[in-house]
Amino acid sequence: MFPLLAICGSIILIFHHHEGGMVGEHHMETMVRIQSQHLSYAACGFGIGLTKGLSELGTLRSRLFARLWPSLLLVLGVLLMFYKE
Repeated sequence: MFPLLAICGSIILIFHHHEGGMVGEHHMETMVRIQSQHLSYAACGFGIGLTKGLSELGTLRSRLFARLWPSLLLVLGVLLMFYKE
């Protein structure tokens, strides 16, 4: 269930809007920065979901994926620490 939720959450992150509070002279630059950050979060989240799902298949490479998805989770955590709206 977790891989499916991670992938769906990543897709939703790409398509949601930040319209509230986007006023002022630099609102377009702010929006571009937010969209760029969200794209990196979505890519990382999609990778987490994909590698977690592949780690549960029991194939030869599942051990590689079992080590990779927690690393991607840490990368996402670091990216989120630098989030700025």
